[in-house]
Amino acid sequence: MTALVIEDDPVLRQFLRRLLERHGAEVLLADSEAEGLDLLQSGRQLPDIVVHGDALVREAPTRLASRVEQIVPGMPVVTYGGATVLPRISGRRRQLSAGAPFDAEALVQEMQFAVRRADNAGQERSSDEARSATG
Repeated sequence: MTALVIEDDPVLRQFLRRLLERHGAEVLLADSEAEGLDLLQSGRQLPDIVVHGDALVREAPTRLASRVEQIVPGMPVVTYGGATVLPRISGRRRQLSAGAPFDAEALVQEMQFAVRRADNAGQERSSDEARSATG
């Protein structure tokens, strides 16, 4: 799994990098929403998931998820922060929120779940497209 971590706090950004690398993830880092979106738009190295803190986003966290969806449809987005751990539905993608202070292991589990869910949805779309092309 490759994760794009968008976090403006350098200490938290490095903590998340180490945490995710310890769980076998490759980690791309961005210190702002603009930098993270630029990385996605460049298409040079697409992650499997985007992870960001809700304090980073000046407006509602779902705004960033919507912008990610416009750039890379189906890309899972996990938001940490807020008062509780809640799944949020954003379009046809599940956006997850891990409370702050968050349980690091729970964050990793939610990320793994989101990537598996996105992979399964992509496989279903590919199967539907193949059936449409042949029938």
